[in-house]
Amino acid sequence: MTNYREILRLNSLGINNSQIAQACDCARSTVVRVLQQADELQFDWEKVRGCSNEELSKRLFPTNLNKPTYHMPDYEHVYHEMQRNGVTLTCSTRTRVSTPFLRTVASCGVNATRA
Repeated sequence: MTNYREILRLNSLGINNSQIAQACDCARSTVVRVLQQADELQFDWEKVRGCSNEELSKRLFPTNLNKPTYHMPDYEHVYHEMQRNGVTLTCSTRTRVSTPFLRTVASCGVNATRA
């Protein structure tokens, strides 16, 4: 994991980015990105001295909470539906997890009401 605290500390001492990268065992582009983000958020060594590296990581690069969440399909239900006559893998791959499988089977031209 990148040591964000050390990058900010060394930068506050006036050390150049290449030397910081070498000292922190990371790429120079990582040092530049961290320093740009810290500058954007107006963080300097004095402000983050008491923060842990994990806390600083979350502040500098927060995780995007708007990422889509994916739900695992009900494989047992899919397996039983695939056993039916006329249901193909092509039909089943058109499904979205949130769409019931029977509706999708019906949209593939299969009579979904028969047992």
